[in-house]
Amino acid sequence: MIDINFCIYIVDNNLIELNEQDIKSDFKRYSSFFHDAETIDGAILIKSPDKNEVIIQDELWVIVQNFCFTSTLNLLRAQKECFIYHYFSSYGQIILIPSAEFIRIMGDAVPIESFTASELLPALYHCGERVINLLRKLQQAGCVNIDVNVEYLEALAKETLEVLQANNMLS
Repeated sequence: MIDINFCIYIVDNNLIELNEQDIKSDFKRYSSFFHDAETIDGAILIKSPDKNEVIIQDELWVIVQNFCFTSTLNLLRAQKECFIYHYFSSYGQIILIPSAEFIRIMGDAVPIESFTASELLPALYHCGERVINLLRKLQQAGCVNIDVNVEYLEALAKETLEVLQANNMLS
C-alpha cells in the first residue's frame, strides 16, 4: 500500500516541518503563520510498501497542480510516454514513466522508485484534494495573501477524478 502525505514548512526562528496531522490537530495555532504569507513551501511524501520514501519539495500548490493532477491527466488521458515535473522554486525535474501496470519515478533529488499506477495515481489525487481543503480553510481563516488560484486547482481535481474514474481507478 502506498502512503502519500503532505507537509508544510514554516519559519519560526528555525525551519519547522508540519505534517498533515500536526496542522489538523492544531490548525488555529499554525494558521497564524500564514496570515501574511504569499506562498506555502512544502512537500509531498510518497512512501512505498517497502518504506522507501520519495519526497518532492516545492511550493505546495505547484506540486498539487502538476504532480498530483496534471501528471495523471497526461499519463492516463493523453497517454503520454512520460510526464516531466519541473520544480518551480529550484532547478531540477522529476520524471514519471509509465509501463504496463507501473509508474517509475526518477529525477533530481529523489531516489528511483516504481509504484503500481492503480495505487499511485488515486493516492496522488487524494493528497491533492487534502491540500485544496487546507488552502480553502486557510483562506477562510483570513490568510488571503496566499497567491493560489484554488478554483483552478479544484477544476483540475475534478478533471483528474473523471479520468481516474474512466480508467476504473476510482469509483
